[in-house]
Amino acid sequence: MNTKKRTHCFSGLHELIPENIYMPPGTNKRSCKACRSARARESAARNREQINAKHQAHRRAGIRPPSETYEGRRKRNLQQIGWTPELFEERVKEQESKCAVCKRALTFEMKISGTRACADHEHSEPPKPRGVLCANCNLGIGNLQDDPEIMRAAIAYMEKHK
Repeated sequence: MNTKKRTHCFSGLHELIPENIYMPPGTNKRSCKACRSARARESAARNREQINAKHQAHRRAGIRPPSETYEGRRKRNLQQIGWTPELFEERVKEQESKCAVCKRALTFEMKISGTRACADHEHSEPPKPRGVLCANCNLGIGNLQDDPEIMRAAIAYMEKHK
């Protein structure tokens, strides 16, 4: 059966409403968040000894699990907002390493600064990548709630008080 027509998850326990639908970035497949979460908890409980042994071995060897490295966290964070590291690099090249809004040169250091490169995305489900912005422009757009009306009102206010 086509999953777009389903009203409940495969277990039949949960209604497929927007708040309970998980769609992996880049796919059109829907799944139940509640069932997915339950399966993850069950898997972790079943494999707890193996997981703990693996973590202890990493600690003894002084190795960080890939998810705890800077690159691992970066990749995971990008995926959560609909990006891939490759797409990020491609956009940076298209924009000539400049912010898509203010055109200032972007920096790519780990430390937080106003010119640090940020992956901007549309706040939708699933999130859609837009462009690469400096931290200042990204925060400004976010603080103005991604709302063009509020942004126009802010422009009018600034021009009035010049």
